[in-house]
Amino acid sequence: MQNRFFTEAQLDSLLHPERWQVISSLMAPEVEAIDHPHHQAWMVEHSHEHAHREILFIISGQGQLGYLGRVYPYRPGTIFLFDSFEPHDLNCPDSFTGMEHLWLIVMRDHFVARLLSIRRGEYLWPGEWNYLLSHREAELHAENDLFRLRDDAGFPAEYLRMRIYAVISMLITALIRAGYTEPVYEDRDSFQSRIVATIQQHIQETAGNGVSLESLARISGYSKFHFLRLFREHTGQTVHEYIDYCRLQRVRKLLESGYSKKAVSAALGFSCQSAFSRWYKRWQAYE
Repeated sequence: MQNRFFTEAQLDSLLHPERWQVISSLMAPEVEAIDHPHHQAWMVEHSHEHAHREILFIISGQGQLGYLGRVYPYRPGTIFLFDSFEPHDLNCPDSFTGMEHLWLIVMRDHFVARLLSIRRGEYLWPGEWNYLLSHREAELHAENDLFRLRDDAGFPAEYLRMRIYAVISMLITALIRAGYTEPVYEDRDSFQSRIVATIQQHIQETAGNGVSLESLARISGYSKFHFLRLFREHTGQTVHEYIDYCRLQRVRKLLESGYSKKAVSAALGFSCQSAFSRWYKRWQAYE
């Protein structure tokens, strides 16, 4: 039976957890960091962080990636878990080519799966597929949220490692299983609507903290221009209008709960209290 998402060679990397190596702040990395001055110099200008969480599964190829200020080598089966606001490489050096990466963008109720190939430092989409997988489809529940495992920090390291591997296995299994099933027809407009709704939920949860146009477009899988157009078509608002709306809702709740303006400013990720005050006064004038 042919999998509509993955080739046999790609499945060979995904279906052998005994070959996996996990690199994450949730546990002791299973790959040693290396001294790589050239990559360390490159990542100074090519690193980013964001509010959403990501999982990177190396399908094929060998290289290295900067994460939390260190450089880690990778090979097929290496898995990186990027928690919120953990700095890591943005794209790849020009010398990287012939690699395949599976990116899983972790949202509250969904994962966005995207298979990308690297040619001369640029990400390309083989077949240009995105897949939106719900936590329910992956049989993941709140207690199995990959990034809530920090609550188990006091448990033995072996237990935590087993939990991490179990959750990753469930997610990869669900994605492969979906590739073996008959696709349910969904027109492009419906899929785009679901992607936009998922991003709206992400903005609501973060209230704009750590959210940028670049990160939202990355989640959607579209260019910034295309994403801006889609968001307005499906919501009737611009991205920035919606972010500000969600921020205002959060500000009201925090102030009603007794937070100081300084604390509210920090919670929403403003650079300083004066920047928050200017923004808040501007929006109060419209109310």
